[in-house]
Amino acid sequence: MRHTAPLKDIARVAMPQGIKDRRDALALVAGPF
Repeated sequence: MRHTAPLKDIARVAMPQGIKDRRDALALVAGPF
């Protein structure tokens, strides 16, 4: 279910962390996993 997570959900997780770039968010989500 990690790979099926919508970009919107990823954005919601990245936003509070101060990550504006979606590319960085994807890197953090896809990187460790």
